Amino acid sequence: LSSYQREYGLYPDGICGPETLRSLYFLGSRVTGGSPHAIREEGLVRSSGPRLSGKRIIVDPGRGGDDHGVILNGPAGPISEADIL
Repeated sequence: LSSYQREYGLYPDGICGPETLRSLYFLGSRVTGGSPHAIREEGLVRSSGPRLSGKRIIVDPGRGGDDHGVILNGPAGPISEADIL
């Protein structure tokens, strides 16, 4: 709840008071569930944020067709941009 409040510009007190309820009401039916896997992945990315600070992440988009971009030898074998996305 605090995270929701913070993201929507409310005071993040973790209490579902009148302002939070009003904000939820205005969301209406636009709020939909997501897959548990996607929600977990998003949480992992968010929690990784501080560890990624100061690092450069480069994704080679490839050139389409059979070109999958640069292929690197990772710890589990070859991995391409297409495998990551």
